[in-house]
Amino acid sequence: MKSGEAARRKRTPTTLAPRGRKSRHGVSPSGFTLAEYVSEEVYAQRKDLPRFLNVIPASESPCTGCHAECCRARVVMNVPDLVRLVAPLQMPPSSACDLVECETRNGEPILIGETPKQIVLRKGDDDFCVFLMNVDGHRRCGVHAIRPAICRIYPFSWERGNMRYQMGYVACPSMWVVGEARKNAVLDDVESHEHDRVLDRKLVRRWNARPAEERTPQGFWRFAMVEGAAELGLDVGYLTRPEPRTRLKPALW
Repeated sequence: MKSGEAARRKRTPTTLAPRGRKSRHGVSPSGFTLAEYVSEEVYAQRKDLPRFLNVIPASESPCTGCHAECCRARVVMNVPDLVRLVAPLQMPPSSACDLVECETRNGEPILIGETPKQIVLRKGDDDFCVFLMNVDGHRRCGVHAIRPAICRIYPFSWERGNMRYQMGYVACPSMWVVGEARKNAVLDDVESHEHDRVLDRKLVRRWNARPAEERTPQGFWRFAMVEGAAELGLDVGYLTRPEPRTRLKPALW
């Protein structure tokens, strides 16, 4: 392969494959790949070695013995992440997330007035994610099925300008063993995340085009939920429903 062709294949694509296609043979429909993991073949060769020879511990399921240390990290979200998280829970977005000032963002910065901000998942007083639960002494995600993309593809993260997702911040007790099925599943999430980034950019640019005096935090939350839900086909009617009526009579029991 010529060097120019190789370089073109590594760059982030300007056009993504149609949404819904599946990853095959460790490559996503748009050409993304994963890097810096332990393959099943490598793991099979060393999993029975004495501990002092197995210098890089690896596991097929590091989460089993973990105390959710990754849930201390700042989780940066896009608008589709936000809508998919709070719409099923029927809660106000400002109860789950915060808008924090940023210098750069993986996408268009969100202008609140003239200040660039980004959406982050809220943390509790213990510095862990607010949705983290303690189940019989184990920390577990309380919104696992609707968690943001950055959590879904963890421990892989986007490498700017390249066609691969590589290991980024890793708080796991061991390296990940990634077989063909898991690789394709992660890449399906990567592909979905890339489509979400395109939609996020579209929505945020639409928001940033508004006059500065209209770009308030409250205005953004409403805009993100209504406009994002319309794009994703989700129902956020609960945001406009009236509060339940106060009881007209005292309870009978």
